[in-house]
Amino acid sequence: MKKPYTLADTVCEEDSIDFSFHAKHLEPENLIIDWEKLDEELATDGCALKFLSEEMRANKDIVITAVQQRGIAIYYASEELKGNQEVVEAAILQDPLAWNFIDDRLKHNYDFILRMVTKEVTSLYFASPELKDDKEIVLTAIQHDPYALAYASNRLRSDRDIVISAYRLRASALQFAAKSLRSDKDFMRPLILEYPYAFQFASENLRSNRHFVLEVMQVAGRALEYADSKLKSDPEVVLAAIKSYRWALEFVDEVLKDNRDFILEAIAYSGQTLRYASEKLRNEREIVLAAVKVHGWVLEYVGDILKKDPEIINAAKIRPADYK
Repeated sequence: MKKPYTLADTVCEEDSIDFSFHAKHLEPENLIIDWEKLDEELATDGCALKFLSEEMRANKDIVITAVQQRGIAIYYASEELKGNQEVVEAAILQDPLAWNFIDDRLKHNYDFILRMVTKEVTSLYFASPELKDDKEIVLTAIQHDPYALAYASNRLRSDRDIVISAYRLRASALQFAAKSLRSDKDFMRPLILEYPYAFQFASENLRSNRHFVLEVMQVAGRALEYADSKLKSDPEVVLAAIKSYRWALEFVDEVLKDNRDFILEAIAYSGQTLRYASEKLRNEREIVLAAVKVHGWVLEYVGDILKKDPEIINAAKIRPADYK
């Protein structure tokens, strides 16, 4: 058996990709096949091709029937048919692992790869390095599945147009952009302001950059969840987040949630901040009174005793029956 095809060494260490999001069987280390066991258990399916004569294993119709049952049966086909596009396509569509056993020339065949990425996106994973670096092929693959960005060359994963094309189709594809882009303030800022969840895919350096995070929080407070942990205990950063996203306290350090002075200040911007304050502060009369004056419905988050407090009820301007 020839050595399974592996990813070209074009991805630098700091910009490597974890391919665990896709089928684990595409990992090179998982491509070992116990053929003897298959012979015993699968003698009646496509892999039975192994037992046929050399002439039959060179018969296109017979081989297509076999690979449609089990794609990796192409391993037993004649060398000529391992380079036949119709046979190979049938095998790949049944099981992408068939890429490991076909004629390598097809991995360099522009037209074949361009067609295959529209049918089985992992075909880009097995394409030659030069075709992984081809804009038309990569854009075509991305249109089929935005996660195809993961299989593109480093150069194209650093290409703003390519990355934005994938992002517009599926925002989470941003995780496969090159680190240089995910560290670029000018590139990431508009994406985060438009879609705060995109901040989770920014580089670690950007998520810990206080100036950048403070700037983002003023508009996209929801992004606080993905900021560096140290910044989640920074009162100025958190207050900026609360001003633009009332539930931002949910993502804050527990110490800050129990900081009386900070919670009083936060409540002034959003009474609903009380929901994520510590249990102790949610049962402190002065804090609850301040919160209900801003947003009466936060009574839902306080203790039973304070829910019956006449002054608090009056400040909340809600009928007791509404929240019991």
